[in-house]
Amino acid sequence: MTTLPVAALSRAAVSYRQRGLIKLVADAASDRLLGAHLVAPNAGDVIGEAALAIRFRLTAQNLVSTLHPYLTWGEGLKLAARTFTKDVALLSCCA
Repeated sequence: MTTLPVAALSRAAVSYRQRGLIKLVADAASDRLLGAHLVAPNAGDVIGEAALAIRFRLTAQNLVSTLHPYLTWGEGLKLAARTFTKDVALLSCCA
């Protein structure tokens, strides 16, 4: 399980909406996504992608390798998935 504060997103900073979180649950052995919780601005625009990832048994790495445009709320899923293996606070703005 990993949790990413919405404040870590560039989109949150430019829209002055930094409250919330994105939590992903994945199987430790297979990296397969098991669940997603979004308490964030525009969560309804993003949860569908998370639901598809879970439904089609994708891994956190699959989310990381999928294109998520910079400065969008959807980028939060990619960053949350990346936190399984990296500290996103140490990455550049567009990683």
